[in-house]
Amino acid sequence: MKRSLCAIAAFGFAIAARGADLPDPATVDHYLSSAGLEAAFAGQIDAYKEQFSEKVPEGAKARMNEYLDRTMGWNNIKDSYAKLVMKTYTADEVRAAIAYLDSPMGKA
Repeated sequence: MKRSLCAIAAFGFAIAARGADLPDPATVDHYLSSAGLEAAFAGQIDAYKEQFSEKVPEGAKARMNEYLDRTMGWNNIKDSYAKLVMKTYTADEVRAAIAYLDSPMGKA
């Protein structure tokens, strides 16, 4: 019983410590920008548009393109990615990733 209480207490302290070191939104935005995710998603959507355009009637292509942009576009999913980064990584980990991504090696 004593061992279980110690484990629970240690887990609680770890969660509290983790919560104190969450990255701020500006740092997460910098990370998302440095990682080039917006361009990656745009490229993926463009590939979908090209693939599907062969099967979609000419009059429906504009609606299909708008649908893909609205449902899969960066503006639609950016907040979800930012929340995921904030929940997954510490501020130090995000800053380290930014340092690498913004370095000459990271840009190569």
